[in-house]
Amino acid sequence: AVMARALATVRSALFVLFLALTVAPWAIVGLIYSIFVRGERLYWYFAGWLRLSIWAARVICGVRARVQGRENLPGSPVILLPKHQSTWETFAFPTLMPRPLCYVFKRELLFIPFFGWYITKADMIDVERDAGGKALRDMVRRAGKAPFRTTCTRLSRRNDRRARRHRRRAVSRRVCAVAARSAAPALARP
Repeated sequence: AVMARALATVRSALFVLFLALTVAPWAIVGLIYSIFVRGERLYWYFAGWLRLSIWAARVICGVRARVQGRENLPGSPVILLPKHQSTWETFAFPTLMPRPLCYVFKRELLFIPFFGWYITKADMIDVERDAGGKALRDMVRRAGKAPFRTTCTRLSRRNDRRARRHRRRAVSRRVCAVAARSAAPALARP
């Protein structure tokens, strides 16, 4: 057990080192590239680094994934409402979906160097979580203009699990209802 834990620690450290060594050059080239392009072309450039990261997680850390139900996704735009478990699905979704995604994310992420610049230039949707109903209306309005599929993350920060779950379901239902009428003709859950 001690040896397995030590090996896992070494593998994790190697993976973090790999990410650190690859993200800076990729981000610098992407920053220069983003001066000239935006939207889908920029999205696929950065999806390349995500694909490389998923590959490294498999090779270095032994992370394996099995995808089921992809054949149920319609060819038309959809709203994906994944249960946000970790960074893995944030990295994996762009590598798994046949068309670009448009992420809905908390506004604070805009202040992360390189990352914030990229998500702005890639036409993602930022949400001010403390704005309540206004944030939801703004998100739905911007999602209707989004050129890609949309994936939603949680909007609540409160600690009460039952209240948080109830709000999340209510927001998901409202987003789906509005999006079904205005932004996307079909809805799918992964």
